[in-house]
Amino acid sequence: MIRCQLLTGGTDKEKLKKIGKFLEKHTNSAPSLFEPNPDLFSLFPEKSIGILEIKKLISFLSRKPFSKDVKVVLIFEADKLTIPAQNALLKTLEEPPKDSFIFLLTDRSFAFLPTILSRVESVKIVSKQKSKSNLKQQDKVKEILKQVLNQTPGERIALSLELAKSKNDVEKLCTNLLTFLRIFLRKRLELESNDSEKNLSLIQINKMIKDVENARKMLDANVNFHLVVEDMLLNFPKLEK
Repeated sequence: MIRCQLLTGGTDKEKLKKIGKFLEKHTNSAPSLFEPNPDLFSLFPEKSIGILEIKKLISFLSRKPFSKDVKVVLIFEADKLTIPAQNALLKTLEEPPKDSFIFLLTDRSFAFLPTILSRVESVKIVSKQKSKSNLKQQDKVKEILKQVLNQTPGERIALSLELAKSKNDVEKLCTNLLTFLRIFLRKRLELESNDSEKNLSLIQINKMIKDVENARKMLDANVNFHLVVEDMLLNFPKLEK
């Protein structure tokens, strides 16, 4: 039986409803996810989730259920797990206690180590509300990319100043860029272009994905967010006319 899941998409409430239905199907008695319970361990990170929190989680799982048949772990914004914390969690995800279930809630599955992703079942939740919002975001990102790919280095630097109003803005930009580029790579769609533009090659798309992933790492390392955006845009290819 699957005991570890990574849930993406939808709202936290939608994720919890999905988890609740899963637990109803696979257990006789599970703790409520919407109120305090000794058999429920919830992590709500402020900035990041470190090794100390993982040690507390492992300690919780080492104990027998108090009032229910199983124990449940919920990690909200699980993408905030530091790399050391992810490594510390690996063994538990690989061999979770038989009376336990672990759920990682996130909207940034790309932030996890491949070894984490290989040890969990990925569950994608489709939210109608978020789908409409995501379509608007993808359209916006598409327009930004069309603009950048035809700009000179000087124009890209000027655009980076417009886009980087705050670190949060840059984080959202990176998230949306990764989503768009991965969809683009997967479907091999063409950018809407005029006669002076040529399609991006698979090599160029892969390189752009790596550039955005590198920007994400630089943000996590607290590099100046203005410089992060500038460096990322300057590394993007220039479409030939």
